[in-house]
Amino acid sequence: MAFYARWLGEGVPPDEVTKLPGHWSALTVDEVRLAARTYLGPDRMQTIVVGDWAVLRDSILALGLGPVEVRDAQLAIVQVDGGKRP
Repeated sequence: MAFYARWLGEGVPPDEVTKLPGHWSALTVDEVRLAARTYLGPDRMQTIVVGDWAVLRDSILALGLGPVEVRDAQLAIVQVDGGKRP
């Protein structure tokens, strides 16, 4: 709901906001992929995973997403790339 409230607050007419789910449902997989390639640069993306690094390590590294920073509860880096200490 906050998503819609924000758009309404920015002046998008209510009838346009209510049409959005229908527009999104009509998108093809290729259209979504094109938009992702155009607007979602992997070099600008970050993924946050919360959990036990010992359990998640192999699965996360297998994704090949690039450098992995492991942080403690105070957000201090305790490992980089799954094993090398900073």
